[in-house]
Parts: sequence; C-alpha cells; structure tokens
Amino acid sequence: MRRASLVVLALFSCLISIPIYSQSTSLPSQSTPPPGPKKPVYEPAAVLKVTTRLVVLDVVATDRHGHPVTDLQAKDFTVSEDGKQQQLRVFNLRRTQVVAATTGSKKLPRLPANIFTNIPSYSQSSSLNIILLDLLNTDFQDQAYARQRILKYLANIPDGEPIAVAVYVLGKKLRLVQDFTSDFPALRNVIKGVNSDQPIVADSATVGSTADNPDLVAVPPMPVKEFANVYEGPQQLDRRLQYTLDGLSSLAHHLAGYPGRKNLIWVSTTFPLGIAPDPEQGPNEFENLRDYEQAIVSVSQTLVDAQVAVYPVDPRGPLGISMYGGQGSAPSDQSGSLQGDSASGDAEHSTMKRVAQLTGGKAYFNQNDIDDAIRSSIEDGSTYYTLGYYPDNKDWNGRFRKIEAKVNRHGIKLRYRPGYYALNTRGTQDPRVIFTAFERALKLDSPASTGLRFEVGVVQPSDKTQNKVLLNFALDPNAITFEKEDDNLQHAKVDCAVQAYTDKGQFVKGDANTLTVALDGESLRKTMQNVLLAHLYFDLSPGSYLLRLGVMDEHTGLIGSTAARVTINPTALATENKKNDEKP
Repeated sequence: MRRASLVVLALFSCLISIPIYSQSTSLPSQSTPPPGPKKPVYEPAAVLKVTTRLVVLDVVATDRHGHPVTDLQAKDFTVSEDGKQQQLRVFNLRRTQVVAATTGSKKLPRLPANIFTNIPSYSQSSSLNIILLDLLNTDFQDQAYARQRILKYLANIPDGEPIAVAVYVLGKKLRLVQDFTSDFPALRNVIKGVNSDQPIVADSATVGSTADNPDLVAVPPMPVKEFANVYEGPQQLDRRLQYTLDGLSSLAHHLAGYPGRKNLIWVSTTFPLGIAPDPEQGPNEFENLRDYEQAIVSVSQTLVDAQVAVYPVDPRGPLGISMYGGQGSAPSDQSGSLQGDSASGDAEHSTMKRVAQLTGGKAYFNQNDIDDAIRSSIEDGSTYYTLGYYPDNKDWNGRFRKIEAKVNRHGIKLRYRPGYYALNTRGTQDPRVIFTAFERALKLDSPASTGLRFEVGVVQPSDKTQNKVLLNFALDPNAITFEKEDDNLQHAKVDCAVQAYTDKGQFVKGDANTLTVALDGESLRKTMQNVLLAHLYFDLSPGSYLLRLGVMDEHTGLIGSTAARVTINPTALATENKKNDEKP
C-alpha cells in the first residue's frame, strides 16, 4: 500500500474542517465539543496496561464447594509482585445478573448511509464467552463428538441466563460464524452447520445478521476437510503452528474492544509446543528443530491485554492406553507403554496448558463431559474480581514477574494468571510483527478488530475531494498512546488504511495514511475531550465495493477494523450501466 503522512503540530483545530456524523452511543461530535472535561468514551485493558502501566488482574474466588464468593472487599486482598506487596488502585466485583430472555444481540441504532464503525454492539449485562472450534488441530471424529456435546450444553441453558456466546472456527484462517448472542436456538443451528458446505459469514462486531442488515459481508464457503489434522512432516507442522498462533492473535484483536473478562473455550485436540529433533535424519536430526516459546508468550500477552482467559478443552475425553488396544504385547512392555502414552498426552497438551496458565484460564483434558467443562469455564466469567495496581518495579526488562494474590479468609480458593512479562512495548515492538497483524486485520474474511474504536464517513467524489473518495476517520484519542519527546510535545502515530474488494471478494486496490500528531499540553487536554480526525483520499472508479477499513496505533499495536459495503458515484455507475444495456 502507498503510504503518505499527515502532520499535526500544536493545534488540533486544524484537523476539524470536515465534521463526521456521530451520536450519543458513539464517539462525540467534533463540530460540537462538550463544554468541559468528560469521562473517556473508551478505556480498554490493553491501553491501560501500555500507557499507564496499570497491571489488571482478574481473580475468580470460590468456596470449598466451588461456589463463587461475592462478599470480598479490597481490604481482604493482598497482592504481591515478585514477593513485594503492591498497593491496589482498582477493585471491582464483576457479576452478571439473570435478565429477561432475549432473542439476540442488543444492536446499536442503525448508522446513516456511508457511516461505518467497529464499536461492539452487544450489551455488557451478560458474561461474554467464545467457543472456538479448532478444526485445524482436531480430526473429523473428534470434531463431530465436540459438536454433539456443545449442542447438549446449549440445549440445557435455562431461559434468562445472563450468558452471551460467540462462535469461531479456526482453520488456515480464523472465521467468525456467529457474533455474541443469547439466542441459544440460533447458536445450536450454527454449531450444527459448521461442517456443512454453506458459506460462513463474516459477521463483524457491528453488522448484525443477514436478516436485518444488508451491509453484512459473506465470504466464500469454507471446505472443512481442508482443515483436518492430516499434516505430516516438519514444514506442514510448522505452518499449522503458525496458523494457530495467527488465529489466536486475530481473536484477541477482535475481542479487545469489549470491556471486562472474556472466556475463550478452545475446543481442540492438540497444539504441540515445537518441532522436536528427528533421530531418523541421523546427523541432521536437529535441522528442523523449532522453539515457539517466545511466540506463545507473545500471543498469550496479546490475549491478556484484551482480558481474554483461555480454557482449552480436549474433545477426546480420557486418552486410550495402547497396552489395551494392541495385540501380542508382553507383560514387560506394559509399563513402558503406559509411560509412553502419558508422555505423549502431556506433550500434546503442553502448549494449551501454557496458554491457559498465562491467561488465567484452566485446561480440561482426559474427561468425558465436554459440556461440563464448558459450563465450568463460562461460570468463571460470570463472577470475578478485577484488581489493578501500578508496579513499584519500573525496570521494563522483559523478564517474567510473578504475581501472588491472597485473601484474609480461610477456605477460599483463588484462580488468576501467575504473572506477566515486563515488556517495554513503547517503541520497541518489531514493526514487522505489528504491521503483519494490521495487514491480516484488513483481509475481507477477518473478524472486525475492536482494540482501537473508530467511525469513518465515506464521502463521494467531487471537485472538493479532487474527484476521489474521501474517508474521514474519527478516533477516540483516549485509546491512543501519546509520548513526550525531546521537543516537549506529546507525539502519536496512527495508521489509517483501506482495501477495496469487488462484490465477489476479489481484491481491487488499497491505500493508507499515517497520522502524525504533536501536541502541547493544552492542545492535548482539548483533544482528549473530542475526537481525533484523519483523512484519506482514495481513487476508485464508479462501482459497488466491499471496503475493509482499519486503524492502528504504531506505539502500541492496537488495531481497529471493520467492513463496509458502498457504491461509489452511483449516478455515473447508473449511466454507464444504461449505456452497456443499450449496446447491441
């Protein structure tokens, strides 16, 4: 994509010449600034962690019987980091309540024509849960059994339960097949149809369902057999590992804009930690050796920043022991067989256990009741405490810091993530990594990313726009990182991008701008009360297009993206179509 630069110095007012539509449920209007300071529209956990170094810790507290404990206060908790007690600055009990039965998501009011947003639309009165059907790492038989048990769980959810569920499918790409909803019959139909040849719909965080929203973007059918676990050899395994990591990363970007804890129920057979040496290759046995530890840590941290707790569930139930299935095994071989099967199972689950541990979730392996594992996972997200502190240790050296939480009451069990890596993300992230994630978010079949929320207005070509399409991006400045540099100004860099596709999903062209902002203290204060605007001129011929629109904070890697269906210069298009129809 061609890159341009838009520089803003000192005064934010030079950006506001072209107002963009806004409403009370969205970003405030730039043309009518509020009279005084206001509470930030959006303050995700990822932004808090990066810009203010607030460590957010979600804690599940249960009694001896496994029931949630809901009467703890801040004074009851003690939190230590690497053995040193920290001062709590944030304390909240998050508890969902039983509500009236609903038939689906609570939608935002429909935006006017040519105005689009990635702001999540689901009501936050429910606990948010995600079922990830991992077809990439699970064979056909286990996929079928997993669907059967998930359907059983959904069939037994009582009316009015404050639960919202979204369904994703992981193959070579991550696909959203159902956005958050409490319509459990609809969820059951979605689960039943995962292995069909019907097109999977890219139902973003804001577009709703095909029945009520013509802006919904359908993507080509997903051949399920392509994603079966039939890979052999180091290169194929290497690709499968990378597909899985990319899928988890994309999922974190999609969920980052939803406040509070999200439970990710990862239904998968296996995901090995790395590629081991192959003794059969003789002297070259270490040629294909891989270690994905750093990649696992990075993806887990992305999930933590989005407040996503991962609950891996193996659909196979208890793993079989080969000593019972084979023929001709001598008694002396049985002990070795048992040990080998145990080691194999541990190796298959090692990465999934690692991700669960790092994100504050829990792994469920070697048990028959998948639906019970799902139920337990969802209960964790219904009642929990959110604790926050600013670490006393300011040395961001990338090392792991152990967190320990205690309560002054006997018989209470706490579950939380064990710590975090003190990564100095300010200006030290690998640009290739964050731009690769941004490019992935701009793909037509990717779920919408909500980490950086925005609205965008599409203005038709005219003399005033140099006969180009004008895209007006309105961003919430409270979610953007400003850093003070040697000139004593606060600097920010935000990339705004667009990719255009035909109605059939064929790529046409793309473009991008980098918004570079440098503000003094007073201008920054005023900016925080309004919106940050960026403009991108895009040359498109008359026609109907599917647009993928995105923004990214270069300092933190936070991403926002959404899909839009537009018709450019409809009058010229109608004239051209009429001429074509009149041709002999």
